[in-house]
Amino acid sequence: MRHCILICSVLFACYPASRSQTVEHSGKWIEYVNEMAGDDEDDTRMEMLYSELSDISEHPFDLNTVKAGDLRRLPFLTDEHINSILSHIKRYGKMVSIYELKDVKGLNHATRELLLPFVHVPEKEGGRPPLPLKYLPKYGRHEILLRYDRCLQQKKGYRDLPDSIAAQYPNRKYLGEQFYHSLRYTVSLRDKLQAGITAEKDAGEALLNKNNKGYDFYSAHFLLKNTGILQSIALGDYKATFGQGLTISSEFVPSHTSTLVRQEKRTHGFTRHASANEYDFLRGAALTLDCKNINISAFYSLRHLDAAVTDSNYIASIKTDGLHNLPREMQKKHTLKMQTIGGNILYSSAELSVGLTAINYRFVNHKIIPKPQPRNIFLFRGHENTNISADYTIRKRNIMIFGETAISANKAIATLNAIKYYPTSRLELLFLHRYYDRQYQAFFANAFSQSTTTQNEEGFYAAMRFNPFADLLLSAYIDSFRHPWLKFGIDAPSTGIEYMAQVDYPQSDELTFYIRYKYRQKEKNAASASAPHPTMPCSRRSLRLHSQYRLGAIDLKTAADGVAYSEAETLSRGIAISQSAGCAIPRQPLQINLYAAWFNAPDGATRLISLEKSATHAYSRPQLCGKGLRLATLIRWDILKCLALTMKIGNSHYSDRETINSDLEEIEGQDKTDIQILMRWKI
Repeated sequence: MRHCILICSVLFACYPASRSQTVEHSGKWIEYVNEMAGDDEDDTRMEMLYSELSDISEHPFDLNTVKAGDLRRLPFLTDEHINSILSHIKRYGKMVSIYELKDVKGLNHATRELLLPFVHVPEKEGGRPPLPLKYLPKYGRHEILLRYDRCLQQKKGYRDLPDSIAAQYPNRKYLGEQFYHSLRYTVSLRDKLQAGITAEKDAGEALLNKNNKGYDFYSAHFLLKNTGILQSIALGDYKATFGQGLTISSEFVPSHTSTLVRQEKRTHGFTRHASANEYDFLRGAALTLDCKNINISAFYSLRHLDAAVTDSNYIASIKTDGLHNLPREMQKKHTLKMQTIGGNILYSSAELSVGLTAINYRFVNHKIIPKPQPRNIFLFRGHENTNISADYTIRKRNIMIFGETAISANKAIATLNAIKYYPTSRLELLFLHRYYDRQYQAFFANAFSQSTTTQNEEGFYAAMRFNPFADLLLSAYIDSFRHPWLKFGIDAPSTGIEYMAQVDYPQSDELTFYIRYKYRQKEKNAASASAPHPTMPCSRRSLRLHSQYRLGAIDLKTAADGVAYSEAETLSRGIAISQSAGCAIPRQPLQINLYAAWFNAPDGATRLISLEKSATHAYSRPQLCGKGLRLATLIRWDILKCLALTMKIGNSHYSDRETINSDLEEIEGQDKTDIQILMRWKI
């Protein structure tokens, strides 16, 4: 592996630098998504966001015909950014180059760099008007995406077992092959229609052996948009988002990141589900009618979920990871049937938006009864629940006020309200308050919080972004929160605080730099033989220094990360230093990105995330935990105009252990090597 990377480095250095050939801008937004995820976000929702942004980067918006709703799909753009872009085009006419974005008021250097992969200006003037559906056979855009991932070392769960041991302990060996594989086919007609199918198997799931013949997961979607009064109609698998997410939302909501001055929900209504996520979607039909300033939406879903059925024929918890690689996991597959009916009415004008959402979901074949533990007292029990909410957004000059209040069938309330103030284009302020009753129950809720559920939390959040000069950006936030009832890992009500400060200094297009400090304190159970356990405070401090600079055709990134974790009388520290280099080879359809990181993070509390570049449509965030060296090479080859091949090889070498991971994922030795191959064919 090391020899392979060394050879690539030599070949990479031998190509002459060309000022006109630089590494593609996609690395900016990929890095943005990794940082947006933080250290402990749910990767399943991150994968959905990454997949959507990958699609947009492959098929960017026409700047001269783009709509506000399209730009709101980009999480780094605020409403002020969007209004500035559209107002600039309306005032000065159509752009002739994407680099005219430099003249848009309030659009700083960092935001422009993030935006560039998602927009373009066509060579021909006038853009392209929407096409009727009869033109689908001639002008439809077809795309096939194949992905293959594999760890080269054999894991414990794939080793052969004697028949007697396998019969006695069937869950000691995975059912399927060691590789991950997915297939996706999509067809689209500009902004009118999107349709496609997705098939996937995770590592360890059976594809073609005695245990199974075919993929473990299948998904199909059909989305028709902008056809007169019918704003959208979705069939098959789709996602829904309304209000601030207190009743239903499939949108990724980062709980803490430097970009959180903008917290208002951006998407509204239905979008396709084209990723391989096996949990966060609806399956059925949905439509939205556009009646001038009023939108009326309705949806229906009937799908199966994974859960373990107890001897008493009820469900204690729902399985969300989508893995079916062991006999005990297969027993949970599609055991719970869920029916969902809902709707939304939205009135929207330039200064005011008011919405009303109602949703009813019912578990058809089993009753939900959580395990009898003190922290589970207020969780949902039964067959059926209903959530109703009202949301609002008020825009007045340089002030935006938004929020939502929801109620569940047990009359518990959740509410989120915020005010955003931007006195100038250089300053943005946000103040947000949330209160989620410990008894509030909403299966599809996904709102801003420190927890994974919209329940048992209250807090106040304040954020600021200040751009005093064209080449300086200051960002900061503070979040004070409280959990009135018990949570997993803590046997008492608890409090916490988190704050962050970041300075971005883009000195030029060739050199950018930022420094970030982040602190988080919360409470957890202390080590004790008795229950309930006494609680104790714990804190995590992290510091990152990051610089990016371009030398001709070469794009270089250097980063240093440090973290300190303390609890009781103990203190542990972690550190990682990384360097990456990317280049688009002059006069060749080839791009190469090299990455190296040295890390020393002794335990899980001090683990760090590798910020190496990933292939589009293939989200991954390797963790740096232990002591060692991480090397990775990513190569993209545009074989033809319609055919691209991306290959990534990553190796983690640990100097502090003889085995890696544990249980069935255990690897003997000090190295873990992963390969990832992605082929995209456009027709």
